[in-house]
Amino acid sequence: MGVLKNGVGRPSNETIRKRNILKVVCIVLVLIIIGLIGYLLNDKGIINVKKDNKKVAENNTKKETVNVDDAKKELDRFVKFYYYEVIETKMDDGYKADLAISKRKPQQKNYTCKEMVDAGIVKVGDECYDDGESIIDFYEYETVNKEYIKLFGDELPKKDITNGLIHYTYSKTKNAFFYTSENVGDRPPDEINKIYDAYKENNELHIIFSTIPFYEEYNDEGKVDKLVAYLNDEELADSITDDIKFDKNTNEDELFRKYKITNEDELFEKYKDKLPKYEFVLTKKDGSYIYKSFSEVK
Repeated sequence: MGVLKNGVGRPSNETIRKRNILKVVCIVLVLIIIGLIGYLLNDKGIINVKKDNKKVAENNTKKETVNVDDAKKELDRFVKFYYYEVIETKMDDGYKADLAISKRKPQQKNYTCKEMVDAGIVKVGDECYDDGESIIDFYEYETVNKEYIKLFGDELPKKDITNGLIHYTYSKTKNAFFYTSENVGDRPPDEINKIYDAYKENNELHIIFSTIPFYEEYNDEGKVDKLVAYLNDEELADSITDDIKFDKNTNEDELFRKYKITNEDELFEKYKDKLPKYEFVLTKKDGSYIYKSFSEVK
């Protein structure tokens, strides 16, 4: 096709216009092809198109509120008897091992003194000085270790366990833990508890809670006169003690928890900004939660 020229020998305006249109069409086609190739590669996973970092961060840190009752069920798996024990021990190794043992029923067997010494259960002179037999509770390592893994995700160390006055001796020859405590000690305080917040974030379950431990105080007639809050902050404890209301009719079916505080919700609401709060963090592993950390909320 010939090029249209004007009288002085250069391309006419019509020719220039056609060329410009052709250039635009070519550029648009190239951009479409590039976009299509990029889409196909990204769809196949060959390349990844970068997204807004801010939006990705927001998605990764999104909090999901958890029902308090569901959170309590998870938390209670890590409480042997009282929340107070968790706070006092700070989930140390002794408490964790004792907790795993508490999930199993003990086996019993008669042992002579010599058998116990030979197995490393006791030493000569430690309540072991005759030829008679003693019934002793023990827990096979493998059964306790399974419980420990469910709770903490790793293996239970093969060593003696001490949690307060509770002691278990590990016997290498028997591959078992033997209950060898001699003292019972005073019972811990009773308590009421409150979960203030529970949420999921980044595959973790966060539980924020407070506890109010308390003891009974008896009058001269031997009857419970009031329930006394037991906290490090004595001024706060005195204020809570003055506000506690309870049913003085005892519950004889309970060994320790004989008295029911009737204004729990009011106490936790009134003192929510003063009571110590604690955070329990669990992380998901193989479909269930295991322990990650415990700390006081500052």
